[in-house]
Amino acid sequence: MVRKILKRINTRVGTKRKRIKPIMSMAYLHNFLLKLMYPLVQSLRGMPFVSPLAPSMYFAVPDPQLHAKIVTQIDYYFSNKNLVRDIYL
Repeated sequence: MVRKILKRINTRVGTKRKRIKPIMSMAYLHNFLLKLMYPLVQSLRGMPFVSPLAPSMYFAVPDPQLHAKIVTQIDYYFSNKNLVRDIYL
C-alpha cells in the first residue's frame, strides 16, 4: 500500500524520486501505538466519565440602542463633571 502511494506521488510530480524505506516495520509501529493508548478516565465513585454536552450556538441580537449608549458614555467620560473627579485625565 505504501509503495502504491509513493508510486502515485512520483508519477504526479513527473520526476522519479528515490524510494523511501520505512524506518520501522508496520507491525512494530502498530505495537508501539497500542502502548500509547490509555484507558478511559473513570471517576472515583466507579461511575464512567461522561463529558458535558457542547454549548448550543449563541447568536447575539444586535441592540438597537447600542450606538446611543456608546455616545452617551463617551460624552460623560469627557464631560466637565467627570474631568474634575478623574485624576487620570
